[in-house]
Amino acid sequence: MGIQNGNMNKTKVSNEFGKLERIISNVNLGTWEWHINTDQTYFNERWANIVGYSLDELEPTNIEIWKSLTHPYDLQKSIAELEKLFNGEIDTYECEIRMKHKKGHWVWVKDIGNILERDRAGQPLIISGIHQDITNQKESQLKLTKMLDYEKVLRKISERFNGLYELDTAINISISELGEISKADRTYIFLLRPDEVTMDNTHEWCKEGVNPEKENLQELPVSIFPWWFQKLKNGELILVDDVTKMPEEAQAEREILEAQNISGVAVLPLTENGKVMGFIGFDNVHEPGQWPEEDLNLLRTCAEIMQNAITRNRYESKIHTSERKFKDIFDNHRAMQAIIEPTLRKINEVNQALLDYTGYKREELVDRVITNFIDLSEDQLQLITDSVRNQKISHIDFGLRSKNGTTIDFKATIAAIHINETLMYHIVLVDNSLNIKLEKDNLLLREALNYIQTSIAIINSDESLLYCNKSFIENFDLKSESSFECKNIFFDVSNPNQFNEVWEHLNKGHYWEKELERVPKAGEPCFESVRSSPVLNNQGELQYVIVIINDITNKKNLERNIIEAKDRAEESARAKSAFLAVISHELRTPLNHIIGFSEILQSISEDQETQEFASLIKGSGDHLLEIIEDIFELALTDQGNVNIRNNYYKLLDIYAELRNNFQEIFSKSGKNDSIKLEFKPEPMLLPQWIFIDKGKLIIILQSLFKNALKFTHSGSIKFGFNLTTKQEINFWVSDTGIGIPENKLETIFEFFTLVDDSHTRSYEGLGIGLTICKRLTEAMGGQIRVASVEGEGSTFYIRLPFSRDENSYKVSHEEANILLPNLTGKTILIVEDDFTSMRLIENLILKTNAKTIKAFDGQQAVDKYRLESNIDLVLMDLKLPVMDGFQATKDILNYNPTATIIALTAYALTKDRDQALDSGCKDIVTKPINKALLFNKIKQFLLK
Repeated sequence: MGIQNGNMNKTKVSNEFGKLERIISNVNLGTWEWHINTDQTYFNERWANIVGYSLDELEPTNIEIWKSLTHPYDLQKSIAELEKLFNGEIDTYECEIRMKHKKGHWVWVKDIGNILERDRAGQPLIISGIHQDITNQKESQLKLTKMLDYEKVLRKISERFNGLYELDTAINISISELGEISKADRTYIFLLRPDEVTMDNTHEWCKEGVNPEKENLQELPVSIFPWWFQKLKNGELILVDDVTKMPEEAQAEREILEAQNISGVAVLPLTENGKVMGFIGFDNVHEPGQWPEEDLNLLRTCAEIMQNAITRNRYESKIHTSERKFKDIFDNHRAMQAIIEPTLRKINEVNQALLDYTGYKREELVDRVITNFIDLSEDQLQLITDSVRNQKISHIDFGLRSKNGTTIDFKATIAAIHINETLMYHIVLVDNSLNIKLEKDNLLLREALNYIQTSIAIINSDESLLYCNKSFIENFDLKSESSFECKNIFFDVSNPNQFNEVWEHLNKGHYWEKELERVPKAGEPCFESVRSSPVLNNQGELQYVIVIINDITNKKNLERNIIEAKDRAEESARAKSAFLAVISHELRTPLNHIIGFSEILQSISEDQETQEFASLIKGSGDHLLEIIEDIFELALTDQGNVNIRNNYYKLLDIYAELRNNFQEIFSKSGKNDSIKLEFKPEPMLLPQWIFIDKGKLIIILQSLFKNALKFTHSGSIKFGFNLTTKQEINFWVSDTGIGIPENKLETIFEFFTLVDDSHTRSYEGLGIGLTICKRLTEAMGGQIRVASVEGEGSTFYIRLPFSRDENSYKVSHEEANILLPNLTGKTILIVEDDFTSMRLIENLILKTNAKTIKAFDGQQAVDKYRLESNIDLVLMDLKLPVMDGFQATKDILNYNPTATIIALTAYALTKDRDQALDSGCKDIVTKPINKALLFNKIKQFLLK
């Protein structure tokens, strides 16, 4: 019986459990049971179906399956509720959680459970419960809540843009609210600049932890967003859930978005009058996201509110700017202006020009009746009112009483305007006395134009005469305007078609000027300068031409005289040049002998005294040659240009030579007892090398020393040199002589300027020494100056560039000591008409083992070159009998274009050297011949 009862109870329980399963299945609930000690769980099929799985797909089941499918945020909330159940704080566990569906979306589930069994200590062993899918209810609830939130945000944004906030503040608050409600990471606004080719990020909001980009997004070219702006211009929204999946045509935009780590974006256009003025954007940075339609509707509405506010702000700004400009123009315009309220006939406003002119203060005129200040009758005022109301501009003359009581005659222009929808009269006043003054000035100008000798005319576009002055009438012998012919002004005997060309030129708006020869009806031929200026109208058409004619006959005659004088001067200069060239040649030829044979004498004599005397002869010849060259350079150039022959010298050697020279000059002066000679070189400079023209430096300093000795009778003369802060070497000569008057200091370096230029002066001299010193110093790249006090003495300073490049010295030194070349097997033709020079050159060449052939005139040179087939080099003198060296060179080159010819010449003039090179000479060596230089040139061409 007990067994039967037990079986009956089991059957009953089984039936009840079956019933319960059917009920649960019918209400679509999922069931679960959790054995806490083992973490084993039991789910029904519906529990698995709620999240998109079958129960088999979740086997083996345990509590971790539930945890893995539950949203992390909701899992923490659920565990907290279970703790309360376990601790007896609540009787039933109940929690709304999100679970991950198999397809990836979240399902809202209502989770309910109770403890079925506890252990003896009261700890829960088994808990069971149900899962109910409440996704639809939850989404409806969230949607309703979101809609209420949207309405609240929309209402607040709308109120905010109704003038309660400044525009930028309203935008910044609004985009932050839109960012939060749409769960965007960044919201922003871009506005186009007026040029519509660039834009700026004007406003930005960022969620905490998201980097702002506003400062980096200024003045961006619109062209870098081609796809983006095309869609905005079409009125489309830009919705990008995943930036990496943007279309190929949006590659440029995708790269920019990816560079800012943006994963998704929504962009809405902002428009004004149908044109895109910018956009509002919403960025997802952390992860891609979708944009529900209700979010987009809210964003569209808010974008419209903001674009309307921005547009309104722009219009208000333009209106405010326009009003301000009008006020500024009105207040600051030079024309006198007033605004009148016609109904009450009160003065509404006046500008400063009117106040200044009449002497009133603003408060003395504004809000006062106009008839208190003007002398117009009621009828006149009514006529003005009627005229203006008929939308006509009225002009009227009237008298206005100024502050001092005098009446000023004004001419007024009156027009109707509306200010704040109120009809007003805008009045511009002009003092009529100005017109009278202009008429007087015009008359005065006409009279003045009639008295000047320049002919002036204004010619209409139809070639008729509009105006001309008295001089023009007389010049062209006009009896009346009808006798005027425009072509007479531009007539040119050499070009009969000139008038048509000129008039076409003027019609195009081009200025025309020319000097013409004209024969008046009575009188001698004259020259005139004709200048024509076209005046065009707004359409670019010729209105009239202003013609100004000046008689330039005297000027032309003067130019002719100047040209004739110039020709005579050039002829004189040519004669002078030819003379100097001959003198140069005649002086250089004997110097060539002196220097050349002194060198040979040094090399062939073993007597020490003979060698010393030969060396002295050569040194004196070299010195004399430099002097001759400087004199010719100074004589042949207006600027005093001279050839500078720089080389490296030791300052100690220059100083020793100068000291010896000064002491020798000093000892011959007879002033040893009355003047003390002192030398003060800077010791550290003495071992240094200097790149300089030593000969010219010695000439300059010796000249300054002689001057000091000449004008000093007692005291001292000092000479020294030092280095300046600008790395220049400063030579100076100081004396305690008579000094230079202050009024002579500025002219002391000019030609023929003397300290004492009276008829009874005590010191001889032409006054050219300091001028030569100045020219030589400047030619060397330096400066000369003087400091002097009359009666106390003078100091002359020479500053020259200073170089310490000893390597350049070594190169120069090596070049000056080139070994004698070995020219065995070479044949050289020497062309020289002077017997002594021929012997000198032949002697030099024979030492090189070269064979020599001699020719004494140009024709011989050409003939011998043609006879001898093995001539390697020609040394050609330029001044030759029968045929000169220039022509001989050309004839040889005609016979053999590859011939090598070096010119040997005593002509020092640049033009002669240029002529030699133009004739075909490969190079030039000037006389007296420098042996090392000659050998260098020969080696250059024969020993390549």
